[in-house]
Amino acid sequence: MSANGDTDSVLMPSDEIDARAVAWFTDRSESAEWTDRAQAEFDAWLAQSPKHLLAYWRVEAAWNRAGLLGAVRPPRGDRTSGNRRSWSFWFGRSAAVAAVLAIATTATFYLTAERPVTYATPVGGHRLLILADGSRVELNTDTIIQVNKPRHGRQVELIQGEAFFHVKHNVAHSFVVKVGDHRLIDLGTEFFVRKNAARLQVGLVEGRVRLESADGAIHPQSAVLVPGDIAFATADKLSITKKAGRELSDDLGWRNGSLVFHHATLAEAVAEFNRYNDEKFVIADAQVAKLTFSSVFATDGTDAFARVAQKALGLHVERRGEEIVISR
Repeated sequence: MSANGDTDSVLMPSDEIDARAVAWFTDRSESAEWTDRAQAEFDAWLAQSPKHLLAYWRVEAAWNRAGLLGAVRPPRGDRTSGNRRSWSFWFGRSAAVAAVLAIATTATFYLTAERPVTYATPVGGHRLLILADGSRVELNTDTIIQVNKPRHGRQVELIQGEAFFHVKHNVAHSFVVKVGDHRLIDLGTEFFVRKNAARLQVGLVEGRVRLESADGAIHPQSAVLVPGDIAFATADKLSITKKAGRELSDDLGWRNGSLVFHHATLAEAVAEFNRYNDEKFVIADAQVAKLTFSSVFATDGTDAFARVAQKALGLHVERRGEEIVISR
């Protein structure tokens, strides 16, 4: 399958994957007879690359945020052959493209200014920035970045939080992400960066990126990351592990408003939920914190998570002001 008609003409050539994701989404939404064969082809396309799954999630999330699904798609009983079916299909497809592109309208071309500009998201926030060179930066919850335009390059500093970068590579002008005592130098890349008080985490989706210590570091470090690499760095240590494409996509579920847990401990899940919500979970029992489970929640799904803890894990859940206390 490929994107057809107006879809290809609306999006830039570099966004071909997004165009395909739009085509898949509208086919699944609009088709009165979605066959097993079509589902198999769709699953195969998703499995080809983590980028395909991420693109599809972006389309779905954009559509839902724009509130277009119910307005554009007629009831299945009203679908007939001929002009009505054709009009509905192509109007739906155009609306899907508009929904995806609407995300970009919240951003301007930021690298045109010479002085640094700071952008931030609140707890639970999500923001997309489109830089003047075409690079895109998605900010996760409680994140602060500073965008600079040095005389001979492009530079972003992640001050706190997490961001996903889709960098337009330019041999003449390096794209540098500064994070505390480290910096990442783009070699044609899609990657995410997460910073907390203890360490820096970098995950590479596509391309290559060089992670190195900032100038003057007491313990210099350097490594070139390839797709699937997850790097953890502190002031004096650098370690790299490997993740499969599906696991990497799960780590980026926040781009679709989701938290994905596979055999996670309750402590790990609580730490993630507390990043996205003002109402905080507290685990009152050290043994309870070690319990494991697998599930998917919305980033703001505190009520759903509390129900799972209570009904599936048999725990006691009690709200105390701004805290949700979990115990035996």
